Amino acid sequence: MKKGQGNDVYYVRLWDWIWDNQEQLGSSNSQLLREVYNKYFVRKAGGPNPLYGMVKDAYFGNECIGFVSNYLRYIKVWNDYRGVNNHSWSLHFTQKIQRLEDVRSLDLLEWTTYGHIALVDDVDGVINGVLKLDISQCSGFQGGLQGPMSNRGVFLSVAANQGEDKHTRFTISGRVPVSGDLQVRRMPGLQYASPRYPYTPPEPHPAGSEYRRA
Repeated sequence: MKKGQGNDVYYVRLWDWIWDNQEQLGSSNSQLLREVYNKYFVRKAGGPNPLYGMVKDAYFGNECIGFVSNYLRYIKVWNDYRGVNNHSWSLHFTQKIQRLEDVRSLDLLEWTTYGHIALVDDVDGVINGVLKLDISQCSGFQGGLQGPMSNRGVFLSVAANQGEDKHTRFTISGRVPVSGDLQVRRMPGLQYASPRYPYTPPEPHPAGSEYRRA
């Protein structure tokens, strides 16, 4: 839960438990829990609802695996949460994309040097060997952009060093919390669907349209 991975039902159970036992936080042997009690339950940082303040401050964590896994649950591709480990997403996004021209919405970006993933939201096309695209992700990296976000106008190009795995590696640049080389992978059957109007997407949701599985 601290990393933002898990079933929403268990988050609710945890919040209920914290609310029912909040006085115990203040008398805990843990300095961290006492600080939580003083900040959120005594001083009510973030508003009158202590749990809202903790969520707003990302106390429970926001990161990439939880974002993608819970999104796939949300659109009914998965019936339950699956905490897939970093560098193991090829088990589900089994098709590797070899050319910039083939990248499309809902493809998975999986960093090969760092443990990070993101979803392609939209693509603008390839110009002079560079693909401009928008991505949706959640980052927990300290010292930079954090939490769920849409990164618009990032750039993808073919990496100079393809490595021994012979998979096409791409390099990402622009306003993203994680740089470096990555692979682009696709889940067969996962397709973009135009929104049905009038339609107001719920939050959080990759930028502004509805998605489904074909």
